Amino acid sequence: MEKEKIAIMGMGYVGLTLSVVLAKNGFEVYGIEIEKEVVENLKKGEPHFHEKRLKAILRQQLRLNNLKICESFPNEKIDIYIICVGTPLKKESKTSNIDYIRDVVLNVAGHMKRGSLIILRSTIPVGTSRSVVLHLLEKQSGLKAGKDFYFAFAPERTIEGNAILELETNPQIIGGFDERSVTLASDLFRKLTPTVINVSSLEASEMIKILDNTYRDTVFAYANEIAMICEKLNLDATELINAANTHYSRNNIPNPSPGVGGACLSKDPHILIDFAKRAGYDAKIIKESRRINEYIPIQIVSRIKAKLEEFNKNIRDAKIFIVGFAFKGEPETSDMRDSTTLLFLDELKKYASDIHGFDPVVDNEQLKHLGIKVCETMGEGYSNADVILFLNNHRYYLDLEPFEICSKMNKPAIFYDAWRMFEKELFKNIEGIHYMGVGL
Repeated sequence: MEKEKIAIMGMGYVGLTLSVVLAKNGFEVYGIEIEKEVVENLKKGEPHFHEKRLKAILRQQLRLNNLKICESFPNEKIDIYIICVGTPLKKESKTSNIDYIRDVVLNVAGHMKRGSLIILRSTIPVGTSRSVVLHLLEKQSGLKAGKDFYFAFAPERTIEGNAILELETNPQIIGGFDERSVTLASDLFRKLTPTVINVSSLEASEMIKILDNTYRDTVFAYANEIAMICEKLNLDATELINAANTHYSRNNIPNPSPGVGGACLSKDPHILIDFAKRAGYDAKIIKESRRINEYIPIQIVSRIKAKLEEFNKNIRDAKIFIVGFAFKGEPETSDMRDSTTLLFLDELKKYASDIHGFDPVVDNEQLKHLGIKVCETMGEGYSNADVILFLNNHRYYLDLEPFEICSKMNKPAIFYDAWRMFEKELFKNIEGIHYMGVGL
């Protein structure tokens, strides 16, 4: 039996992980990517980002010829097209930029045949599938949805760092143009994951993707606002939250964090705010939650600056060592897109000039572009430092020895543990070290 042929547009975090998993599960996959350097590296089995198990599966499927990396559509009849290109925010307006989707859709329309299934996976404002994507597909191809081709929206719902496992275990939401579109898309994803949930419309599936991330952003904002209140009251927010959650099933309050970053959680609330406004509703809670989470990195700079002044130190002359530039440490990723560390760094640069950095996963060449002094080792960074800040939660830090770090710092000094990776009690007996964190 001939394998179904799938073309996946966009070899980023969403498209590449989906490509290797589909190839592993018996499909003939063509990964389409316009960036030549990315294409060349992927053909060699070298992913351009860190993701657990990705390199091994990529190389295996390339060797088996189940996955082919291309710069354009192959001269093959493709059965299924899956669009996974990015929808970045426009910086000024904080609205979704769907230009990449438009470009890809026009290419698909020129290549698709009767009977093709097109699946959109990118995060978009509600209504975009029907009003923009379907409109362009029909206009450019001369074919009719539901009669000549089929269309579904199947939102990506994986977490970076664990995407391959989650593609094969997480429930998949499917919304389609018609019943046949839903059936075809569901049949595809049932070969990957045991649970497929069909919803009533394209718009319903688009909204569920937005719900996933705006819910989490809002919950994290609650914890971060509690943290800022606790700072004013000289209380430890993490202690309070852990106690409130313990053996009390109605509570599941997250611990505070140095803001909420990443390409999804920082973007999707703005998409919701915008299309809600256009629909005639002011999304007040979502808007305020995003404001709180974007403010936290700025507030950390303010607190560090004030504490150094108490020590009669000028932040301009202080050696500041930042640890953790990927937007999160667990699950492990090298992705710095919309990292709260970068928001913190932008604010810090207004006051400080001697900034050093280290990340256990991000390549040093990427860090050099940030305009900081990149450290090859942790010791190089904390030696004679006035401030050390752990700004993501990578497990690498768990093996570090706080006493060793503090012994080499320029006391009095600040040890800022944004994710509370270290025990607060350890620092009570370390002279000249002021231990700080979000909500502490």
